[in-house]
Amino acid sequence: MSLMRNSLVASGAIFACRLTGMAREIVYTSLFGATGALDAFYTAFRIPNLLRDLFAEGALSQSYTSVASKTREAQGEAAAWELTNKVATQLSSLMIAIVTLGILFAGPVMEALYSGDHSLTEQLFATDLSRIMWPFIGFASLSALIMGALNMVGVFGLPMLASAAFNVTSILLGLLIGYFIDPSFGPKALYGFACGVTIGGMAQIAVQLPKLSKTGFRWKPNFQWDDPRVRKIWGLMLPSVLASGVTQFTIFINTGFALDLQKGSVTAHGVPPLAASRGALRSRDGHGGAARCFPHDGGRRQKRGGGPHRQGVAAGGILCGTRFSHPLHPGNGIRLRRIPVGPLQPGGRALYGGSAGSLFPGPAGLCRDQGGAARLPGS
Repeated sequence: MSLMRNSLVASGAIFACRLTGMAREIVYTSLFGATGALDAFYTAFRIPNLLRDLFAEGALSQSYTSVASKTREAQGEAAAWELTNKVATQLSSLMIAIVTLGILFAGPVMEALYSGDHSLTEQLFATDLSRIMWPFIGFASLSALIMGALNMVGVFGLPMLASAAFNVTSILLGLLIGYFIDPSFGPKALYGFACGVTIGGMAQIAVQLPKLSKTGFRWKPNFQWDDPRVRKIWGLMLPSVLASGVTQFTIFINTGFALDLQKGSVTAHGVPPLAASRGALRSRDGHGGAARCFPHDGGRRQKRGGGPHRQGVAAGGILCGTRFSHPLHPGNGIRLRRIPVGPLQPGGRALYGGSAGSLFPGPAGLCRDQGGAARLPGS
């Protein structure tokens, strides 16, 4: 498959993931509104999702693919799969420890976040939701490793659709289990959506396993971790983790601030932080639900359709250069290194041309978004 076609397939997969992610957030806000109950759900999910963004969202798969691709080229496929088994065993052990600690310390963490004027019931509700969703980080990390393994052998579209599988599974099973718990979809139905998140993490792995098995990989625990290639993988992750850590830490701090505002502030965390900090959210509408009105939108009610997902779709960010050129990945880098130095090949010219051209929809979408993220409060 050509490099250009890889990019188009990957862009389509990312587009599907963004749309299903937006649909998932719309389901949440449509059923529960910007309320304290949904705040508890998002707060409980914040730490597992933060760790997913730090370790499993790109950093792990890319660093693994870089080292594994070179190993495969230099020493053969058997050596690459042996390295994969070592990384998978080490990652599984690490995730078991992290998930266990997360479940054990979920209570103190939620107590610290809910240190303001909150009832014990809200705190305990968030703690229960957090404990249900903590295993998600383990499944998401293993899914990222499988994604890297498939990228190594030139498979890109299916791994990038794994997030869409998570979104669809969390929606459908969340609705099913939530309805079973509370047919009126009151706050207790969020237990069902918490279960949907965890099972959705398993779905990310399940959709990729058949393709991985066809590559010849067979998982065998390998505890021989004293391998310089394994250390190199973790070392390559460090810059990406540090870079994204700043953003994720800011989001975590903002969540703590939002919990001290009106109920529903965490749910509306997709609006500019300045708007939330200035108390731009109104407490309640006439129907008992949290109002989604902002001073800069002329008083129109807005259903916040999932923060980053909504902004990504509205701003055309799905096809921005970094998304379009995602398959310029270490796996393809191995093939590119075989091309003699000289004029850029036709596929490369088309790829970079498409990446450059895709930069324009983002700014255009931001400028056109009447009530979106491009406008400051009061403007």
